[in-house]
Amino acid sequence: SVASCGDEDESKVLCAGDAVGIVASFAYVASFLSAVAGNCGTLDDSRPFCSETITALMAAVMEATEAALMFSVDCPAAEIADAADDGRRLEAMDMPWCLINVML
Repeated sequence: SVASCGDEDESKVLCAGDAVGIVASFAYVASFLSAVAGNCGTLDDSRPFCSETITALMAAVMEATEAALMFSVDCPAAEIADAADDGRRLEAMDMPWCLINVML
């Protein structure tokens, strides 16, 4: 995360994406631990399962935020605008492939 933090705008976005990804990882760990507590506990209590669901949702939102940040760097709107200005049409799969590359 620290390696991608710089003074340029793109570096700041990459740094933010890395930080959000780290938070998402911790939220997933909390979700898994809550699931363990719910499944392996001896009491009939729904609170661990509620905690599992909430932290999994938080992790998913953070992961989506990270993807959006990385998408903004790897698939800039300028490319779309340049294609439109040049009279080129983007292929139907240009944007989905860009998104897949971001997620990998």
